[in-house]
Amino acid sequence: MWYNINRTGRLGNRLFSRAHVYAAALEFGETVIDWGLIDIKEHFPNIKEKRLPIYPFNRSINITNLSSKLLSRELTLKTINKFRPRMTGEFHNFWNEHYGVGDKERMRLDSTKFKIFCSKHKNIILNGYKLRCPNWVAKHRIEICKYFEVPQSYLYKWNKLVLNWKNNYSEIIGVHMRRGDFKTAMRGDFYFSPEEYASTLRKIKDINFKDNLVILFSEDRFTTFNSWEKVKNAFSDFNFLLNNGSILDDLSGLIACDKIIGPHTSTFSRWAAYAGNKEWAGIGRESLHDDIPLEFSRCPIPWNY
Repeated sequence: MWYNINRTGRLGNRLFSRAHVYAAALEFGETVIDWGLIDIKEHFPNIKEKRLPIYPFNRSINITNLSSKLLSRELTLKTINKFRPRMTGEFHNFWNEHYGVGDKERMRLDSTKFKIFCSKHKNIILNGYKLRCPNWVAKHRIEICKYFEVPQSYLYKWNKLVLNWKNNYSEIIGVHMRRGDFKTAMRGDFYFSPEEYASTLRKIKDINFKDNLVILFSEDRFTTFNSWEKVKNAFSDFNFLLNNGSILDDLSGLIACDKIIGPHTSTFSRWAAYAGNKEWAGIGRESLHDDIPLEFSRCPIPWNY
């Protein structure tokens, strides 16, 4: 049995972190109790069904019958998270990857080292934000996305909207205008103004934007007159809409789009492309240069190195 106590990052980071753990659990035939997902489980019906999130999806497990009932309690796992070792490496039955400490490559889940570690311990505590096995994440994409499927009501809404829009537009392009903490994170290198997003869009090859609809998704609502005018002027030569939705609404909307664009480091738009099997392009400061085209790839997997 594996117990995941990591709770690092916002929604996109949390989902991709779990994708790697989920894929490894399938490969090893293990079951994961994931305390680190409790605070977001309300977003996803398949996670919400259990008192503690449990995966893989096709395992039917009763927590009360587990061999280690103490470890299967929310309070126990919360306490372990609080007093977890701040290190990268093995510590008793802890498999640790602490942010900014040590060599993350040594803590891969697809390594011989982890396989040997698993053979030595019946109950394993996973404590890591970037515990990686990217090839397995690609291999098990369908089951992982089924487990983390958003509510059908959101999917129905966006599928109906896209179907109607396709009567007038050949392609729907979703743009994740990540704002908020990106203004200060990583020196603000991935915080872009509406004008910079629009400028980058214009450089996409082989797309006639007069025949396409651009939908902007952002946690910034642009409710003041000046902020909205900046958005409207920046995208004046596009057919565009601004979606003022919740985090689930934005994620569902991006999944429904044909192509998805977002900051290069943002896992939120990447997850939408991974979940929807769509093309994704990441933008950075270099994307603003005229000689660098914006290129798309299908189903991007963060930390694929």
